[in-house]
Amino acid sequence: MLVHHFLEYYARNTPAMPCLTQEDVTHSYGELQQRSEQLAGALYASGVGKGERVAILGENSVEHLLLTNAASRIGAVAVPLNYRLAPAELAFIINDAGVRVLIVLDDLADTLTGLRAQLEEDLVVVTGSLPESVHLEDYLAGAPRELPDIAVEGADPVIQLYTSGTTGNPKGVVSSHANLVTLQVMNTLAMSTRPDPGSASIICAPLFHIGGAGSLVASLYAGQHTILHKAFDPVQLLDDIERYPVAGVFMVPAMIMFVLQTPGIENRDFRQLKQIYYGASPISESVLRQALEVFQCNFIQMYGMT
Repeated sequence: MLVHHFLEYYARNTPAMPCLTQEDVTHSYGELQQRSEQLAGALYASGVGKGERVAILGENSVEHLLLTNAASRIGAVAVPLNYRLAPAELAFIINDAGVRVLIVLDDLADTLTGLRAQLEEDLVVVTGSLPESVHLEDYLAGAPRELPDIAVEGADPVIQLYTSGTTGNPKGVVSSHANLVTLQVMNTLAMSTRPDPGSASIICAPLFHIGGAGSLVASLYAGQHTILHKAFDPVQLLDDIERYPVAGVFMVPAMIMFVLQTPGIENRDFRQLKQIYYGASPISESVLRQALEVFQCNFIQMYGMT
C-alpha cells in the first residue's frame, strides 16, 4: 500500500464524499483525485523523476494535499516548507533538497521575491498568478492525458521534512511510504474510537510539521472529511467543532492551552468530539486535567520524530 492509494480508493468508491473543506469551499474525493493525477502528470511531463524533490511554500492549503499525492503517484518526494522562515533559510533548504519544482502560494509573494536570486537556475517556480513564474493552471494544462505505470515501492521515500536547525543548518529527514502507512495502522490500533469514513477531522497544525502532515495522511487513510485551517485560530477551531461532525483533532499542548483560555468555552458543545491527539512537546498535568474536564473526550498522546 502506498500513500496515494488512500485518495484513489475513496475517489473510486465514494467520489462525491467530501474530502477537504477550507474557508467554506469543499472538495470531494473524486475532484481531488482528478486534480492530483493532473498535477502528477504535469510534474512528470516537466521532467520530475522518481526520487526527485518537489516543494511547496505557503500556509496550509489544498495544494499541499495535491502535491503530496501527486509526488507519491510518480515516486517523487514532497518537501513542505516552513513559510515562517527567512528567504535565506528557505533558500538553503530548497537547494539542499535539490528541489526540481517549487509551488509558491500567492500570499507568499514577498518571500518569493527575496528567494529568487538564491535559487538554482533550473528550478521551475509555479504560482497561482504571480509574475515571472509558471501559473498553476497553465502548468496543469501541459499534463499528459494518461500517466505511465511507475514502479513505486513501500521503501521508497515520499516526504522530506526539515528539522528546526537549532544546532546548525536544518537537516532533511526522509519518510517512506511504509513509514507513513505503518503510522496509520499503529494509530488505528491504538485508538479507542476509530474514525469512520465521512466523519470530520480538523487540521490546524502546520503541514510542514509531522503533526500536520501526518494528520492529513491519517484523514485520507480513514476517508474522513478534513476541515483544513490555514493557520491555528482557537475561535475558528471551536466554531468548526460545533459546525461539522468532528471526531478528532491534533493539537500541540500550547494550542490546547490557548483553546482552554478562549472566552465562552464553557458554553461550547463538544458532544460529537471523540478524541484529541496531542504531542510535539510535554503537556503539564494541570492543562491536561482541565482539558479532560472541558472536552469530555479521550486524549491520545502522540510521539513522532521528523
